[in-house]
Amino acid sequence: MVSAAERDACFRLVHLPTTTMLRATTAAAVVGTVTLIADSVLGLPMDSLYAAELRPLRASGRRVAEVSALAVAPGTPMTAIVRLMSRLVLYAEALARVDDLCVTVHPRHARFYERLGFARMGAVKPYAAVNGAPAVAFRLDLASALAARASRAACARRFVVDAARAAILTRLREERPRAVLTSAEFVRFFVGQRALAEASSRARAVLQSFHSDLQLENVDVARKEVTTVLGSG
Repeated sequence: MVSAAERDACFRLVHLPTTTMLRATTAAAVVGTVTLIADSVLGLPMDSLYAAELRPLRASGRRVAEVSALAVAPGTPMTAIVRLMSRLVLYAEALARVDDLCVTVHPRHARFYERLGFARMGAVKPYAAVNGAPAVAFRLDLASALAARASRAACARRFVVDAARAAILTRLREERPRAVLTSAEFVRFFVGQRALAEASSRARAVLQSFHSDLQLENVDVARKEVTTVLGSG
């Protein structure tokens, strides 16, 4: 049984139109997903632990994004996971124009990210969002990773897409419009949820900029209704 707290945690305001989920499939079945959260004035989930470590990157004008929610089906081969991550890197570098990929993971997963070229940033800390479990942050400088790909281990070389780059990039561009959270989906998933009800005026202003056809100041939290520019939603 999913608790109310766990259910609320699924609905966070990082799920913006600039947030992208990529999936890996085998024989038409989804075997893995990973999410790229672009930085915004709302910040990143990892800011709750590593804001101080992210601050110098932002201050220098670097574009930061967080890798989140990497999940794979039991028995999924490592090659499929690396392939999924390679698509994420390509998307971040070529389409999202990200400079630094950051991630917060349990220390037991540290070796996986180190093999892919991520460098540790910050100390191990308890992460309240996952019941106080230990967490450690990593960063991948995409420009440096691309420049050094020839000297990296085989796993890291596969991570930075080369041979199939053009074909994969074309497919990612074609699928990109379908990845955008529509206003109808926003209403379905967020109106009536605590994340929106407790959002600051600043956060609401950002959301409003993404969903100009909605009037978020008129949200009826209890009835899960929101006024649109055309009338009642």
